Amino acid sequence: MKNSLKIMGAFLIMLLIWNSYTNVTKASTFREVYTVNSASGVILREAPSTGSTSLHHMTYGTSGTVFSVENGWARIQVDGITGYAPVSFLKKAVGNIKIASSKGGVIVRESASATSKNLATLQYKMIVEEFSAENGWSFVQYGNITGYVASNFIGKPTTYPATVTSKSGVVVKNIASSSGASIGALTNGKNVLVHSELAGWAYVTAGDMRGYVVASFLSKGTAAPITSNIVNPKQIITHQKMTTYLQQIAAKYPSFTELKQIGASVEKRPIYAIRIGNGKKEVLFDASVHAREHMTTNVLLEMIDTYSAHYAAGSSYQGYNVKSVLDKTAIWFVPMVNPDGVTLVQLGANAVANKSNVLAINGSSNFNRWKSNIRGVDLNDNFDSRWSKINNSRPGPSYMQYRGPRAFSEPEAQALGNFMTSRPFKTNISYHSSGQIMYWFNYQKTAELNRDKALANQLSQITGYKVMPPQYLPGSGASGDYFIQETGMPGIVLEISPYAGDNPVPLSRWDRIWTENSKIGLYIANEASKR
Repeated sequence: MKNSLKIMGAFLIMLLIWNSYTNVTKASTFREVYTVNSASGVILREAPSTGSTSLHHMTYGTSGTVFSVENGWARIQVDGITGYAPVSFLKKAVGNIKIASSKGGVIVRESASATSKNLATLQYKMIVEEFSAENGWSFVQYGNITGYVASNFIGKPTTYPATVTSKSGVVVKNIASSSGASIGALTNGKNVLVHSELAGWAYVTAGDMRGYVVASFLSKGTAAPITSNIVNPKQIITHQKMTTYLQQIAAKYPSFTELKQIGASVEKRPIYAIRIGNGKKEVLFDASVHAREHMTTNVLLEMIDTYSAHYAAGSSYQGYNVKSVLDKTAIWFVPMVNPDGVTLVQLGANAVANKSNVLAINGSSNFNRWKSNIRGVDLNDNFDSRWSKINNSRPGPSYMQYRGPRAFSEPEAQALGNFMTSRPFKTNISYHSSGQIMYWFNYQKTAELNRDKALANQLSQITGYKVMPPQYLPGSGASGDYFIQETGMPGIVLEISPYAGDNPVPLSRWDRIWTENSKIGLYIANEASKR
């Protein structure tokens, strides 16, 4: 009887609130974001028939809005083109959980323009899924509404644990309304994470399920929260601090981690690699090849910390069952390839042994622009990827762009290069900054070219970063190019953050950077498990 009264009360409240939403009821048709799940892509056709006119070739990872599914065909809109594709070649996309943070409401528009059609107005604390963000606009979904909102009007919700307390269980809805579509049900005693409460409804995640439930059927604080509580990414992380973090994580999770030193810098600072997961297949992530780009170390450390916590708890993160993914494909991380250079940028010339040399090279005691190692060699020009054909190298030691006296002259490049070829890595992701762009090309042919371009396009869908066209450089000396050359596997460079000039990325940009990159490690590991 008490439960019935609770449901009836919540229903009446939600009827009143629902009627106050601007235009929400107009978007009651089926609309879901799907992504292409076929490695060879899929043809978008004019009609639901393999013999109909081809409108567009959708590559692997391309996302679009599905309006209906019938007889095995999905009616889908991609890049402004609407047509039909076999639904078996698609899968429902999973976005980042974001909360409407404007108390005045958030307008959902038809396109990324303030003058485009108003599809809905979301109330404060409504949850949306964000699939991409570019030029100040985010592509989102709320229930059956898909559209664009101003990115600065949505933010990361504060999450807390709870438990289902209704003996009959609780139905999960796609919107904060009893009239919403049922997604599934949660049994009594089920642990969930709550991301928002809105007029009697709570938005929760439980494993891979996301949606709204009646808040009165939950008991707060009885479930153990899943937190990444070792690394604090909102700070400048020195080599010493990074070392402490890695040692703490390895000590806490010995059953699925491995910490090893793969080399040392010019000034004998250790270069570390750490493995997360027990998968037979492996992928490689590296960061801070360039000294001033040390924010990339923060990105990898937060991945390591977050993924480890969810692996240990057996829980899902960003739509992935972390243990399941990493027990198929383990991730090796090298969070700081250039520890001497990072130390110089962060702490100044007094913190390094070669003080007089770096001051002479730089011509200043301000090292914010410094990219090279401590000897003035740009490590990303020092790998043996057509090194002798590099035509834009500076003639001698410099803060950037000096390739060195010979390929692999620097111990830091040797350490990463040797590690790259010591294990059968399926993919290499090298983090750099800045510009929100990515590079992927090193003269691949046919199948490898299509595979790597498709992978870059999918990462672009997740991060919002622009995929750069082939550069056709005569020589590069870059680590990513060396990986492609030596292994035949994808090597992709991700440049985080809006362009920061010749400076480190400011800490104020951390939240945005993490939102864009938090699932990249799991996506790459999951993709590699299929190859």
